[in-house]
Amino acid sequence: MNRRTVVVVLGWLVALNLAVVVGSLLTRSEVVEGPAGSSYVTTPDGVAAWFELLERRGVETRRLRTPIDDATLSDLGTFVVVEPGLSEFAPTERAALRRFVERGGTVVAAGIVDDALVAELVGFDPGWDPAGATTLRPWGAPPGGPSEVTAAGFGSWERPGPALPLLGSARPVAVAVSIGDGMVHLVADGSVFANWALATPGNARFAAAVVGDGPVAFDEYRHGYTEAASALPPSWRRTWPLLAFAVLVGLYTAGRRLVPPQETVRDLGPGRERYVRSLAGILARSGQTAGVLPALRAEARRLIAARAGLPADVDPARLEEAARRLRLDNPSVSAIMGVGDDEETLLTVQRALARLHASTIERIPT
Repeated sequence: MNRRTVVVVLGWLVALNLAVVVGSLLTRSEVVEGPAGSSYVTTPDGVAAWFELLERRGVETRRLRTPIDDATLSDLGTFVVVEPGLSEFAPTERAALRRFVERGGTVVAAGIVDDALVAELVGFDPGWDPAGATTLRPWGAPPGGPSEVTAAGFGSWERPGPALPLLGSARPVAVAVSIGDGMVHLVADGSVFANWALATPGNARFAAAVVGDGPVAFDEYRHGYTEAASALPPSWRRTWPLLAFAVLVGLYTAGRRLVPPQETVRDLGPGRERYVRSLAGILARSGQTAGVLPALRAEARRLIAARAGLPADVDPARLEEAARRLRLDNPSVSAIMGVGDDEETLLTVQRALARLHASTIERIPT
């Protein structure tokens, strides 16, 4: 495996891990808005905290995003619907829920629920009333105890009839009705299970106890969530764009290997230094250093004097001092000032000339 392949693989791994980490952070920190009573919603009126509470207690939980039929209820212990509002249940759905309860299932219906569904399940109208209490205690429990339940005070049952009161007294907020082998819990005020209320220990206890051991299914179809619209969990929908970005980065890095290499800078002709070096090398190989060396030295001295702002007939001592101020090394200064006449001296002088001709050397003050 070559070096570039290793870099591409590492880039892919880093990008994918970054996408997963960022997606996880977004999942944890994002506030999900939506209809009241939805187990997806994390705003105060949602019931996402109830869903998470059950999961943490080890209860199997799921969300239903399709109409109800016998197949969806066959392996459930409890069916929960919170604040469905004016959304009606089809006659086949009501019949399926009735059969589910008679066979031993539990239905928890909270908030304003379709009257036809209530009548199908319990066989009478408990009379929902908008007046309610904000502090509720379980039936038979002493006031002020740790099991007190908090509510918004919006809803109670006016005619509970044969139902067993669970929360409240003469006008209970929550009642239980035994049907066949199962149970129906009617909660007039859905805020009992809202996110803001589950911070109260009594609410959390009641929310955990009313559903039993599960499996528990929350009806999200009534809140507008369907399989077609929400085929992926919210966390996946937030992470997929990041994963797509990681794939694009990987394709880009891998794709650069599929075309011929391209220079990133303009390929210019040989520089002055290479030209002088080449010319000096040819002269050195010719063995005629005696005729070439004086001319190279004279040119180097002229350039030093010009860079230092000195006259052409400056004395050797000042010229040598100027050469050192131009940052020429000692061998170069010695070769220019006349020490040695062999091939090595010729190459040293030509390297010094290349440096003096370079544009990076500026004129220095005398």
